[in-house]
Amino acid sequence: MADIKFTNFAQSTLATGITDEDTTIAVEPGQGARFPAITVVGDFFYLTLENASLDREIVKVTARLEDAMTVVRAQDETISYAWNAGDPVALRLNAAGIEHMFNQVVPRRNASGGVAAVQHGHTAV
Repeated sequence: MADIKFTNFAQSTLATGITDEDTTIAVEPGQGARFPAITVVGDFFYLTLENASLDREIVKVTARLEDAMTVVRAQDETISYAWNAGDPVALRLNAAGIEHMFNQVVPRRNASGGVAAVQHGHTAV
């Protein structure tokens, strides 16, 4: 089963610009170690890319080799943008990560004993 990875305060900037279709991003040299290691196939973490105009895109990181990361673009209802060298990237808590935790990692039981999934945009009581 895929497991989501987290680390505190992981942030950097893009080392080079990327198009809206690129699936590999590179952070500044030596800063990849700030982000989680992906040691098991299927594990992942989410990154948020942002620019000065406050455009944002969430990507799913499926592999990291030093400062280069393989990503799935436009996650959690965001759209894919082109990004410039120097644009910030950060591991932030987002709805997709919370949903994964509730629905995959720690499923909860409802009153009838079944699993109660947390849906995007809703809160569970």
